[in-house]
Amino acid sequence: MAITLVQSAAITNNTVSTLAFGSNNTAGNLLIAVGRLVNTGSSTTISDSAGNSNWALLQSFLNLGAADQNLCFWYAPNCKGSANTVQFPTGYAFYEGIIAEYSGVAISSPTDQQNSNSTTSSVATLQPGSITPSQNGELIVTWSANNNANSTTQTINSGFSLVSTNSFGNVYFAHILGGTTSPINPTWDCTSQNLTDWGVGIVSFFAAGSGGQGNSPIGNVIIDLDSDGFPILEVQTGTNA
Repeated sequence: MAITLVQSAAITNNTVSTLAFGSNNTAGNLLIAVGRLVNTGSSTTISDSAGNSNWALLQSFLNLGAADQNLCFWYAPNCKGSANTVQFPTGYAFYEGIIAEYSGVAISSPTDQQNSNSTTSSVATLQPGSITPSQNGELIVTWSANNNANSTTQTINSGFSLVSTNSFGNVYFAHILGGTTSPINPTWDCTSQNLTDWGVGIVSFFAAGSGGQGNSPIGNVIIDLDSDGFPILEVQTGTNA
């Protein structure tokens, strides 16, 4: 099963801490959120209205350049099938963020490789650092966020496709669907100006059924005997509870 981007959305009102998917999530898919959280807050805990309890903070740059200026990347594998609104951490004055849903990703322990990098210097380009995915066919995502400027224009190379940018121009997200095992270290290029207080990251996720971690949808295997003494194999599957 090929990895596919199902949908994405971006915050358009930066005083609102919630962001809804446009369509129902499909059970077993991977959810991703990238956010910039500004002023007075301290929490980095994310949740959603579908009741996915396995959201994890994978990468973050906290208090980058100033107090209460946090840049974060979260994911939730094996999501529930439901209408869904993501709740970014509460208590902040301003929010910029992007959410995305992918099918075809491993449902348990899906992360393979990751790297991240930040700077407080004034630069026009920034790389997250190299990763080498373990298997062909993985989902590779990269993100960029900054505490320096809104309305930036950024590009990404190395074969990545830009998925979304928030309407304030300071959070970007891109992907490669079905990457290779070659080392990769993309360059985010802010063509509009130099940036400070800038963080970028890169993560690869195993494909479902690829032979890597978390590639099997099997939950429990039970072996029993029928009335004639022959073995019966029962497979129990399920999504995030």
